Amino acid sequence: MAENNDALARLAAMEKMPPGDKGNSVAGKVLVGEAFVREYVDKHNMKIVSEHEKDKWLWLTLEECVFNPEHTKAAIGTRGPQICYKCQHDSCSSYKWKNVRAHVEQKPEEEITTEEKSSKKGQSQAKILMQLVDLHIIGRSTPAMG
Repeated sequence: MAENNDALARLAAMEKMPPGDKGNSVAGKVLVGEAFVREYVDKHNMKIVSEHEKDKWLWLTLEECVFNPEHTKAAIGTRGPQICYKCQHDSCSSYKWKNVRAHVEQKPEEEITTEEKSSKKGQSQAKILMQLVDLHIIGRSTPAMG
């Protein structure tokens, strides 16, 4: 039962995303925000050395910058479905989350941008599923007819 509630909570979070934004995928799972970042960091062997919250953002400080291992003041931030990357050094200050993905996944940035744009078309699957739950078609027993 707790597993179903967790799934519904994730769907509800996804429903609040901008129209058509279906979250991010790691290892075939669609995840949102913090869950996605934690799984992404783990999958790509990035080490988190500390974390803190500021202005509703969760900041995960990495052991080293994705672009320059000599830099030790880099972090990934997440708030809801938003994700950003920040290195405090001038030489890396222009890098954004899409640059991190392109670098780590060894894909051209255009491919990353195209993936992000294509995931923002149409009504989200989460919204459709939440509507079905609200209509009692899935996830809950229908009331007895009487």
